Amino acid sequence: MITTLFLAILPWTAPPLSLHGEAPRSLAAGVVSPADLDDQFAALEGELEGAMETWWTACLAADEAGVQRPAYPGDTFQPRFEAIAQQGQLGAQVWMMNHTDWEDDAGRLMWLERVLMEHSEDEGLESVFRGLTWSFKAEDTAFFELLETYKEKTSLPSYKLAAQATRALIFCESGNGEQKEEGLALLKELDEVQIFFPGKNAVASAIFITENLQIGMVAPEFTAVDVDGAPISLSDYRGKVTILDFWGFW
Repeated sequence: MITTLFLAILPWTAPPLSLHGEAPRSLAAGVVSPADLDDQFAALEGELEGAMETWWTACLAADEAGVQRPAYPGDTFQPRFEAIAQQGQLGAQVWMMNHTDWEDDAGRLMWLERVLMEHSEDEGLESVFRGLTWSFKAEDTAFFELLETYKEKTSLPSYKLAAQATRALIFCESGNGEQKEEGLALLKELDEVQIFFPGKNAVASAIFITENLQIGMVAPEFTAVDVDGAPISLSDYRGKVTILDFWGFW
């Protein structure tokens, strides 16, 4: 599923009304308006979703028939998304960041920089920050420098805190002890903040994981019921080889 982000930008002075009482979509000859870019992005996302559904149906049919699957159509859309993103459309820029090759750190960082710098006052960046904790690592110094620049640029308190939370959450996953300690200390500070910010819901659980669920630590006690409804505790198996199998549906 591809999440669509929309950005509405109002010009400082309203364009003149047309004969039908509606403002023209183009701001000037040869210039595409923000509304047009939003429409283009939404249409392209819909086209991609339709192409992917058709492709997957064809793949299932090919598998059943024992023949080669059809070519993956997604890559052919990237130049079209990039053309919209280059004109500053937020959703397309986020799409490009999320679909840049995983090994192309510089490319993903470039698109993130455009998102944060060109839309620093946008309050719809929550999903962007949510994805950063698994997109970058503690050793990505250029990424953290960008976060600091964004914190200075934006006037939104909740997103300044979101940038701090992102740093803390990533540092807590670091194999570097000093970074892990710094991340944990920052998380505890953020846990005391009363206002909501993107990433706040992950703070308490990250503190617990960092303090209790690290390699070499004794697993915390818990009690549940087995398949027959009988109570069962982890401590019942202390001293025995125990395998915990966690699973779920997404």
